[in-house]
Amino acid sequence: MKRNVGAAHLAAESTQRDATMEDSPRKPAPSRELLISAAIAGGLVLIAVTIGVLLSSCGGTDRSSGDQVAAQPVQSRAVEPADAKPAPPPTHAEPSGVTKPTQGPIPDVTASVADAIAAPGDSVEIIARSTPDVTEVTVWDGIQDKQALAYDAAAKVWRGAYRMPLSPKRERVGLSVTAKNGANRWRRVWIFLRVEPEESGCDVDPDSTAS
Repeated sequence: MKRNVGAAHLAAESTQRDATMEDSPRKPAPSRELLISAAIAGGLVLIAVTIGVLLSSCGGTDRSSGDQVAAQPVQSRAVEPADAKPAPPPTHAEPSGVTKPTQGPIPDVTASVADAIAAPGDSVEIIARSTPDVTEVTVWDGIQDKQALAYDAAAKVWRGAYRMPLSPKRERVGLSVTAKNGANRWRRVWIFLRVEPEESGCDVDPDSTAS
């Protein structure tokens, strides 16, 4: 008897539960338009986020390049110390006619002959007077070898003889008389001899030499 009553009670509760479920209103399923709108909104949000990331990366690159430009060192001029000495002025070469006082004075000399007119082949005596510092006096006509004069200590003069050429090329022969001192400084003067023609009945070979 009790078993039958329990079974009837369970059947009644099951029937009541089914009736309650049938009476409760069902929730409607989301429509297709709502799903499409949600998808479009999500896509727009994703695009906006992507653009923002790109813009932020470009801005960072510009700032970094600007920092690199600003970080470049500025070249500064070297500051000279207060006790720096100015550079010495450039030296200029002295003209050939200007002499330095440390080399000593230039010697002086004069020369003369007894007769300024000589015939071809004649011997002409030359006398030179010089300052005491002179150690050498030479005579040269520009053609033959240079000839040294001898010093006469008694008369304090330099003496020598010059031989006129037998076939002079000009009517006047120029002789240079050069005096030189121990400091290798010198002075030169000139003597000019006029050639006196001499008549001769024989011919002279112009190519002959003497030693």
